[in-house]
Amino acid sequence: MAFDRPEPVRSRQVIQKLLVNDEEDSEDDERASANLVSMVVDFAVVRDEAWAKETLALWRRKPVEYAASLAISGRRLIEYIKPQHDETRAGPARALLLEQLDAAARGLTTLQKDTAIPRETVQKKWRSLYGIIDNSVMRIYFATDVDPQLRQRVEFPLDDVKRKQFFQGSLPVLRKVLGFGAQTETGLLLAPTAHYFMQLLNGVVQYDPPLVLSLAAEVVRSSKRFGYNLDSLAMQETVRLVERFLADLRSEIQNADAVADLLGLLDAFVEAGWPDALNLVWRLDEIYR
Repeated sequence: MAFDRPEPVRSRQVIQKLLVNDEEDSEDDERASANLVSMVVDFAVVRDEAWAKETLALWRRKPVEYAASLAISGRRLIEYIKPQHDETRAGPARALLLEQLDAAARGLTTLQKDTAIPRETVQKKWRSLYGIIDNSVMRIYFATDVDPQLRQRVEFPLDDVKRKQFFQGSLPVLRKVLGFGAQTETGLLLAPTAHYFMQLLNGVVQYDPPLVLSLAAEVVRSSKRFGYNLDSLAMQETVRLVERFLADLRSEIQNADAVADLLGLLDAFVEAGWPDALNLVWRLDEIYR
């Protein structure tokens, strides 16, 4: 659908009618309803249509019931916050995505606490709702274009200025993910999501070293209970990040909070028995040299 040209009211009415008649909330991309959900997002972001935003709000109010629609619309919203879009589209999409993430967190909490929901339903809905969280981090990581080996696949490569701007613009989404992950009883930040997060932080550390260190410590703290600190790839990313601080960014992390974040970051891997992490702990005095 071409959203840069006027659309007749009739097309909107057709979308609304089809959505009402499609009673099955399915994440199957082959179903016509998946395209309809994406169109709702397009109307909300590009046209600022009240009915489209209200449809998204309805799905958010009942996240378990509309888990698949939330997942599809979440993926569509993430596409609009990528660097190729200016703030006239990225801004509204980001605001809606933050609300989607809140709804996903509420739905996941319900699924963990409501024992009356059938197990099969829990698993299906859980995958859809957590997928919004995981996709947000994963797609921001790839869009940030921090891995030179992947750059030939990127349609819109970034220079340092644009990459920094995109990372800063994505911070509200990243913080929202971490906020849910930090919840004591029902928070979730699984190892694959955490790893995309750490790869992203390794690629943007130079833009704001204290902030990146703080975020990295939060990532490891929230994902530790799901075994992220037991993974060798996690250890490699953490070593890479800490060594970068010790080699090039020592002057940026000499305050007490930064040192505490470094210790917390490494401690999770020391507990898991990684000798590389212990060796880095012994090297922390290099910060003051």
